[in-house]
Amino acid sequence: MKRVQIQLTDKKLDDVVQEMADAAVRSLVGKPGDPEKIKTVHQAIRQVMEKYVHAYDTCGLAAVCHEAAEVDPWAEKGQDED
Repeated sequence: MKRVQIQLTDKKLDDVVQEMADAAVRSLVGKPGDPEKIKTVHQAIRQVMEKYVHAYDTCGLAAVCHEAAEVDPWAEKGQDED
């Protein structure tokens, strides 16, 4: 299985999903979209991503990523922000 890493430096995961939703709606309608459409697209993108996105608190330090402790990638505050 191929593993992919997304680095979120100054954004939360949900901010990235919001940016994706904005871009998707804008690309379909050719202009900034209606907030309700953006919200619907945001929820759809998030539902799909929730199936595949996993976060680990020490992934970069563990020999194998799945050996690290899993954390909630959708939480407002990360482990290191407490």
